[in-house]
Amino acid sequence: AALQDKLEIHGPSERPGLAKRMDERFFGHMLTAQDVEVLQQYIDEYPEQFDLYALYDCLALGASLPGYQWS
Repeated sequence: AALQDKLEIHGPSERPGLAKRMDERFFGHMLTAQDVEVLQQYIDEYPEQFDLYALYDCLALGASLPGYQWS
């Protein structure tokens, strides 16, 4: 719940802008604009219910993006 509160996401309607919030609050603005776009596209197209497990998937993807890995 604390993770969802920090990212201000409690349902699918709060997906827009989630990648940017993740970059600001967890990745220290290390993601490039392209990385944020890739992450947001993944979030927008997530095929299942967007729950806490989906959020963990998105964090894992964000941590694996080049902007975070190489900064």
